Amino acid sequence: MKYIRILCLDIRQNLKFYLLGFSLVASTIVFISNGLFIYLLGIVYLFFNAYRQKKSSCSMASYYILFLAACYISVVVSSAWNYRILVFTLIILSCTSFWNSNSLFRFREKYLYYCLNVFPILSIGCLLCYYAGINMFVVEEGDVSWDFSAFFPHPMWMGAAVGLGNVVLTWQVLNASNKVQKLLLGVALLGSIMITVVSGSRTALFASLIAIVILLFTYFTSFWKFLKIVLIIIVLVSATLPFYMSKSGRMMAKFEAGKDSKYGSRTERWETQYAKFKDNPIFGNGFAVNYYNGYRVIGRSETGSGWLSILFQTGLLGAAGMCIILIPLIKRKKYLKHSDKFKLIYCTFAFLSFHSMTEGYILTAGYYLCILFWTEVGYILTFPKFNITSIKYENN
Repeated sequence: MKYIRILCLDIRQNLKFYLLGFSLVASTIVFISNGLFIYLLGIVYLFFNAYRQKKSSCSMASYYILFLAACYISVVVSSAWNYRILVFTLIILSCTSFWNSNSLFRFREKYLYYCLNVFPILSIGCLLCYYAGINMFVVEEGDVSWDFSAFFPHPMWMGAAVGLGNVVLTWQVLNASNKVQKLLLGVALLGSIMITVVSGSRTALFASLIAIVILLFTYFTSFWKFLKIVLIIIVLVSATLPFYMSKSGRMMAKFEAGKDSKYGSRTERWETQYAKFKDNPIFGNGFAVNYYNGYRVIGRSETGSGWLSILFQTGLLGAAGMCIILIPLIKRKKYLKHSDKFKLIYCTFAFLSFHSMTEGYILTAGYYLCILFWTEVGYILTFPKFNITSIKYENN
């Protein structure tokens, strides 16, 4: 009852953030009607909130100007105008530190905290769906029992969500106030990892494990304590490995299917994109432009990699602009031990960065991970500027 009262009080005090967290994932859950409309409402709210709270003196627009310019130049050069470049610009203005202020920083910290804590709930929901036999993945023909997506429209969408759930649940275990909470959250974490395996998303699984290792390292400054935890995890993994292997049929099938291809299942996409990219390496193929079997497609489509999309679509100019953003982000790792929330946000950003190697959403405005990625970029960049602890740290 105590925890229910605490939850009800928190919902009453932070209802806005609960609703924004819901809006972020609404478009990806099959059961939610008008999910895309709810998702867009969330973006519109973020835009007007950022515009209302921004202060010109706090802007970090210089970090994003070259990258945005490269996106627009790629559209002009390739004659590929479409509304997606405008929506993407809206996301940059709404979510990043292009517009900034101390109050906006605090808002984004809370927004990210509540959004990220949605993912363990999704993981547990997917686990329940798995054992209840609920699978919303639909293909035009054939047996769909091989691919499991719970209440998501596709297993890869579920894989990304539960991969994030793995990292957030680990953070919750490390911050739990008592042993009972740690035990319950630990069981939920093991279940979430299992669903990641079931999804067949190799990148989501390995990216989440890498992010978890980074997270553990931030909590255990002593090498020997860190080694002790790693050894415990190794023993636990060894004990549960047969169970996880029994659930990895889809993942093993992917390894088998791609073993004779240069880049596995991404070979055709990457080689086709690269062949076109060589024609215009400076400005790229065009924002939101992809090539399939020699045919140009403008719009939302599978790119096979967020990072390669930046290179192929916006060219070397866009890649240079992204480097201006990324280099300071990497340097912000020195603040990992100064805030538990910063640890959560930085390590989930690490997950998104590794996951984006083979999944494309950094430039895909209609995908919730795009919102999450760029909001985390803006928060991490501004952390030294607005966080009191980090300011004191810099002055010492």
